[in-house]
Amino acid sequence: MKKYLLIPVVALVMGSCSTRNEQNVTPDPNANTEIVPKATRDKIIMNHLKSKSEFEWAWVDNQTLFSAVTDNNDGSLTVGYQPAGFPNIDTRMHEINVKAAEWVEAKEKLIADIQDTYQKFGIVKKREEVVISEHGVLPFLKVKVEIAQVIDVVRNSPNVRYAEPSTYNLDTNAGQGNRVQSPGCGSGSANVSSADYKIASDGALESWHFEKNGIDRAIPISGKGRNIKIGVIDTGVSAGQAKLGSAFNSGFSNVGRSLTRAGTYAPPVWFWQKPKIDGPYDDCGHGTSMSGVAVGPRTTDGAPSGVAYQANFISVRGTKDVILNSGSEQDGVSDALVYLANQNTRIISMSLGNLWSVGQIKDAVRYAYGRGSLIFSAAGTSLSWTNNIVGVIFPANMSETVAVTGVTDRSGYKECYNCHYGSKVDFVVVMQREGSNDRTALTLRMSGNAPDRVGGSSVATATMAGIAGLVWSTNTSQSRSTVLQRLKEGAELYPSRSSNFGWGKINAYNAVSRVQ
Repeated sequence: MKKYLLIPVVALVMGSCSTRNEQNVTPDPNANTEIVPKATRDKIIMNHLKSKSEFEWAWVDNQTLFSAVTDNNDGSLTVGYQPAGFPNIDTRMHEINVKAAEWVEAKEKLIADIQDTYQKFGIVKKREEVVISEHGVLPFLKVKVEIAQVIDVVRNSPNVRYAEPSTYNLDTNAGQGNRVQSPGCGSGSANVSSADYKIASDGALESWHFEKNGIDRAIPISGKGRNIKIGVIDTGVSAGQAKLGSAFNSGFSNVGRSLTRAGTYAPPVWFWQKPKIDGPYDDCGHGTSMSGVAVGPRTTDGAPSGVAYQANFISVRGTKDVILNSGSEQDGVSDALVYLANQNTRIISMSLGNLWSVGQIKDAVRYAYGRGSLIFSAAGTSLSWTNNIVGVIFPANMSETVAVTGVTDRSGYKECYNCHYGSKVDFVVVMQREGSNDRTALTLRMSGNAPDRVGGSSVATATMAGIAGLVWSTNTSQSRSTVLQRLKEGAELYPSRSSNFGWGKINAYNAVSRVQ
């Protein structure tokens, strides 16, 4: 079956006193604030995506940002802070202690400035009425915005790095009500032909794309992922899939490897309720599919083998689907990155993303990168219109991530069905049969041993993470940069680089054979 990575508001008006004495009239803070209509805002975003293949909220004016935060939205503004003049923050994210005096002072100064802004209009706000949430590791917080002047103060503060709506839903055809959707969920409806798998000499079932990417030849000469920790941030793993639970150490994977199933995603709740993490388990199917490809056990019972089938594994349910356009999903993924980094996870796979950048996820990616993780991120798979507008989506377009997309098995380079490509792609994985959009890579279902299909840049990314596990486990003393270099050397085009497909198709055997 096909699975693709694709890609409210209260204006507080203060009433005047009954007297006509102008000195006793409380000014209306939003009296001169004109809301920028949603269709106009969406058109601004789309125009940036068309012209630059990316969008950042820093590129819009204060009026547009205020409108995006408050018009038919929840009024939550995510703000990245820092002590004024703090140097090289992007490369020092993992060194920051937000509980240190200078960071606390910068944050509290910002909060006090927001309170003072409300006070100027006769609105008294306690700290807890301004601050929605504060991150315990990364330097960002979420504040409540009800008046336009708060945007002005925040953006003019030397303590602010970015200010963005915590949640924003884009209508792709501005004004026509077509929202970015199709979350990549679903599992278990595929009919798998025997032509799309191979029974290896050890009796294990291998997806057809193992051979196409040199994985079948790489496995015997590799460390098979052993002693390497791989993390997948996605929708979790199915509670009904024993291969990612009680049978994780089974067959040729019975080497005492570790399995951790964690959750960082808290679904949205009403304002009077406290968000609660909803656990590690997958009710979408996407995370189960990605995990099966990357690290699923190698057995002889008809279940498809994972690539790095002896690797240690941490699955983190960081989102409900693969489009990171809500504040709760962005919080979940940010927390997942921090969690994996703090577990010394060497390889992180993220088959998810957003059409535009998200400041707090940028912070989290840089935190994990600073702590040594090799982060693979999907270039994007979505509706056909998107690929004409956006090349590589966020966060795969960050320099700290390795962007992966998929191609068909024809000669040359033909992107897989609706897969994104562009100058920021680093590696390519063959994962779709030419001439058949439905014949994609094989993986685990939500339950049972029968193979399922999964496609797009999602499975290309999970496959690439598994291949990195093979390379790194062959010599665990290698540095991250050395592992990445071996992967480059194993790619078809290296040392040349394509303008759309990076270093080209990966050959896992060539990469592993270069390990010293």
